[in-house]
Amino acid sequence: MNACFITFFFFFTMTYVPIATSPLLLPFFSALKLPFGVTIRIVLYAVCIVVFMLSRDKKEVLKKIAKLGMLWLPWLAYLLFRCTYSDVYSFNKLIYIYMHFLTLPVICVMFTVNPERFNKYLFIFTLGMSMALLIVFVLNPTIIIVSGNIERLGTENVGPIWIARNFSLTVLFIILFSRFPIWIKSSLVLIFFVSIIPTGTRGPLLSLIIILGLLFLLEQRKKRAFFAKAISCICFAIALFWISFPFFEASVNKYFHRGSSKTMFQQSGRADLYKLGIKEFATSPIFGVGLGRYGKENKTGRSVINKNIEDRVYPHNIIIEVLAELGIVGLFLFFLILYPGKWMFDFSNKYLFIFLLTFLFVCTSGDLKENGIVFIFNYIAIMNYHKNIKDKQQAQKPLQSLISTK
Repeated sequence: MNACFITFFFFFTMTYVPIATSPLLLPFFSALKLPFGVTIRIVLYAVCIVVFMLSRDKKEVLKKIAKLGMLWLPWLAYLLFRCTYSDVYSFNKLIYIYMHFLTLPVICVMFTVNPERFNKYLFIFTLGMSMALLIVFVLNPTIIIVSGNIERLGTENVGPIWIARNFSLTVLFIILFSRFPIWIKSSLVLIFFVSIIPTGTRGPLLSLIIILGLLFLLEQRKKRAFFAKAISCICFAIALFWISFPFFEASVNKYFHRGSSKTMFQQSGRADLYKLGIKEFATSPIFGVGLGRYGKENKTGRSVINKNIEDRVYPHNIIIEVLAELGIVGLFLFFLILYPGKWMFDFSNKYLFIFLLTFLFVCTSGDLKENGIVFIFNYIAIMNYHKNIKDKQQAQKPLQSLISTK
C-alpha cells in the first residue's frame, strides 16, 4: 500500500484526537450509521498495524513501545487500585485515561517509522483541519447567550473551549513549523488569534500569550543588551497599558469578567473549586479521595445524567485534580509518565513549546478524561528530542572520522 495513502488516513484520523475537529467528520460517520469515536480508533489502529508491518524498524518500534509501557505501568496500575468500580463516573474516567494511553503506541509507530514525514504532515493536516473548523465556526456558529448578551460562540458539536484550544495550537504550529512567506504567516496567525476572542474563553488565550512571550524572550536572549531591552519593553508595555486601558476597559472587563463584579478567577468558579480540591487533599494526602470522587462526598457541583453517565464537577486544574483524587502518590506517578529530564530544557525542540501550551491548557480547564492532549504532545516532544540528538550524532560522524584519519 502506498505510504502517502497510509499517511493521509493516519493524520486525517489522528487530527481528530489532539485538536477537536470532530464536527468535520461527524456527518460522514452519521450517514454511514457508524459510532464515531470507536470507528475512528479502529481506523487509527488498523493503519498503525499496516504501517508497522511495512516498516523495516520493527525491533526499534517494539523497543520504544515496551519502554513506554513500562513508564506508564505504575500509573495505570495505581488507577486500577484507586478506581471505585461501583461508581459509574469513576469507572468511565478510568476507561478514558486508558484510551489516552492507547493512543501513544500509534504515535510511536508513525513517528519512529518516518520522523520527517510525521513532522511534515502533522503540521499540514493540523493547519488544513483547523482551517476547515474555522470556516464552520464562522459560517455556522452556535451562540451562547447569558443575561441577554452574546457571551460565547462555538459550533454544533464543539464547545468554545475546544475551539479556542484548537486555534491557539494552530497559531503556535504556524509560528514554529510553517515556511510560508512572512505576509502569509502573519495573516494566518492574526486570523486564528483574533478568532479565539469570540469563543469567550480566557484560559487558552492567556496560555497562548504566555508561550508567545516565552518564545520572544528566548529569541531575544542571545542579542546584545538583552536585559536592558527586555526591561525597557516591559516598562513601555506597562506605561502604554496604563495610558490606554481606560479606552477599552469596558470591553476587557466584559470579556474577562463576563459582566460580573467578581474577579475573573472568582467569576469562573475556579477559586471555590481549588479550595475544595485542597480541602479534599488534606483529608487524604497520601492516596487521595479516589479516582473520579472529587466533590462526591462534599455533594458539591453538578450531578447530571448525560447518556447514562453521571457527570460531575472537577477543579479545572490537573495538578489539583490529581492531588485531590490520587494524593501525593498519584501526583508522583503522574509526573513520572511525563518523563521529566533534559528534553524539557532543549529549546531547539519545537514540540516542547506545543507541550508547554497544552500543559497550561490542562492547568486552566478540563479534567483527566478530556485532557489526553497533554500526553500526546508530551510524548511527541520526547521522541523529537531523541531524534534531534540522533541526527546531531550522525552529522558529527563524518567529521570525527576525518579527524581520526588525520
